[in-house]
Amino acid sequence: MSLLPSILWGTNFSGADLSNADFTQTLLSGLNFSDSPRRSTNLTNVRWPVEQLR
Repeated sequence: MSLLPSILWGTNFSGADLSNADFTQTLLSGLNFSDSPRRSTNLTNVRWPVEQLR
């Protein structure tokens, strides 16, 4: 477990399985979560950074 926050900028998660991912200590910017032509992006039970949802 890292004590420092991570930074994700401009990452393409299109069609990714992110089920149970924990982004609570991550700075998110310019990410692509859209579905891909072959597969849906799975965001089931993802933990988001509350400060960025406001």
